Amino acid sequence: MRTLIVGVVAVVAGLSSPAFAIPGVAVSLGQGVQVNDGVELSPFNVEGLLYTSFGVAKLDLGFLFNMNKFDVEEADLLVVRPGVRLNVPGLVYFRGAIPITFEDGTDFGFLLGVGMSLLNIGVASVFAEVDATFMEEVDFTDSFPVEARLGLEIGF
Repeated sequence: MRTLIVGVVAVVAGLSSPAFAIPGVAVSLGQGVQVNDGVELSPFNVEGLLYTSFGVAKLDLGFLFNMNKFDVEEADLLVVRPGVRLNVPGLVYFRGAIPITFEDGTDFGFLLGVGMSLLNIGVASVFAEVDATFMEEVDFTDSFPVEARLGLEIGF
């Protein structure tokens, strides 16, 4: 897993120039469905995201807080999601992340998503995103949430 993270960082660093590194923050709200033996509502959540932008790539460090943990038995209250977003200028961006939970032991997985800017006003933009998360604790296939996110991003 560490090799994968180092590889992603090396590729992003190789594609970009440090002169264009721009830090930023984003906050988004999300909810979706949990797909397993059936389909049930996943927890409402808030994600805070710190990032550094290198041209078309952004290195992310996300913190996902589940707001109604009591509705889903094994939901974790905090999920750390380091990752990367790759932008196709003028169209969409693709997101990849490694969600890590620390409640009742450590668990990890991978997140795949696609999103787009809905309104861009210079240093701030409103965005929408759809993600699917696959976790090791459920063998990556037995259960996964698909969620929609809506948020605000501010680059400095």
